[in-house]
Amino acid sequence: MSDGTFSTEPVNCDGTKSAIILDKMCTIPFSILKAAPFSLKSGSSVVATVIATNGLGDSDVSPVSNSLLIIEPPNTPTPPSTLISSNSLTITWVAPYDGGSAIKAYKVAIGQSDGVTFTTETASCNISTTSCTVPISILKAEPYSLNGGSSVYAKVLAINESGSSSWSNKGNGAVIPRATSIPAQTLTALIN
Repeated sequence: MSDGTFSTEPVNCDGTKSAIILDKMCTIPFSILKAAPFSLKSGSSVVATVIATNGLGDSDVSPVSNSLLIIEPPNTPTPPSTLISSNSLTITWVAPYDGGSAIKAYKVAIGQSDGVTFTTETASCNISTTSCTVPISILKAEPYSLNGGSSVYAKVLAINESGSSSWSNKGNGAVIPRATSIPAQTLTALIN
């Protein structure tokens, strides 16, 4: 413009818009870096150079920037497996793809007795490994209220530096054993 003012518009630095960048910064969506011609994957390092252009021509190429890592939230874990022993439930799962950044933690949610509501188990499952063990006494108490004969379903999500995955589907549903009772005749014989 002849009066020396500039108008700017958002710039994605994808080559599809010509604009004046006054703040010396632009954002390139991961979707552009992951598509052709770049075809970068999560975990790839990215560097950039800049050429400034004005009415007199192009500048020299800038020095190469510091590298940045393309990271995304982890993939959704597969449904966990549950295994009941006499006093505890063990929940295991396979680590999903980490999105280019190491998985820092997992959250485990266990289904309540209503069969719909899942509650994150923090007492026994605040972990960075792919398994946790929950005492049966916790499953029988609030908020789960699961009794003998109830199926125990769990879901898992993974967390990395970029964020959280979606919750997995619920797992296989191991059954809490029913309390065994001693027949009355045996009880009488034991008392005598």
